Amino acid sequence: MLEVCTEFAQNISFNSKRIQRSLPAGYLDATTLADYLVKKGVPFRTSHEIVGRSVQLCVTKNCQLAELQLDDLKAVHPAFEADVYEYLGVENAVNKFISYGSTGSNQVKKQLEDWRNQLGISS
Repeated sequence: MLEVCTEFAQNISFNSKRIQRSLPAGYLDATTLADYLVKKGVPFRTSHEIVGRSVQLCVTKNCQLAELQLDDLKAVHPAFEADVYEYLGVENAVNKFISYGSTGSNQVKKQLEDWRNQLGISS
């Protein structure tokens, strides 16, 4: 299995543009939206409810969270400010994961570099 995994890992390639097009922000946006509200001082339980109402608004308007206007979000809860859009969208959401071992781009790069060093593989 290790031989197969090694061969796979060394020869895999990704179609980044296709992956990006097929990534709906949906659940990821909901998670980072809740994190955003918590950072604004809203208790998590309340944040969860607010995100639910925001998602319901998206269903009604047939749009994604990132496509809601600030006035729409403020109508759901006054804690929303213009900086909310820094948390919405796949790339923004992923980049908000910054704690050690998380799946944010910088953390993944650090983990890959650590493993390369441990395994004696040059980058």
